[in-house]
Amino acid sequence: MRLLCGSRDWVRDQLFYHTGISKRTLSPGGPPKADESYREALQTTVEQAPRALEQSFSTWTCRDLAQYLAERGRALVSAETVRRHLIDLGYRRLVEQIVTT
Repeated sequence: MRLLCGSRDWVRDQLFYHTGISKRTLSPGGPPKADESYREALQTTVEQAPRALEQSFSTWTCRDLAQYLAERGRALVSAETVRRHLIDLGYRRLVEQIVTT
């Protein structure tokens, strides 16, 4: 039996060369939990006051946004993921005001 030794990149290159398996297919991790529909729901939610959505608090936190969306059938993501998506959606000033915990 022959043992192949090489870096992870070398092994990926060899698999691609010999089998046609894409390097992207072999990348670690699954698909993102927060897809485009999640981002749309996040944007719709953050533009509304929490009390208008029958929440017991008056200011959104990233954790509260993540929990609220999860309770409504969206993926449960971390507060940091919510913060990054808010910044990507153009809510940089709002994120500076929102508590991330």
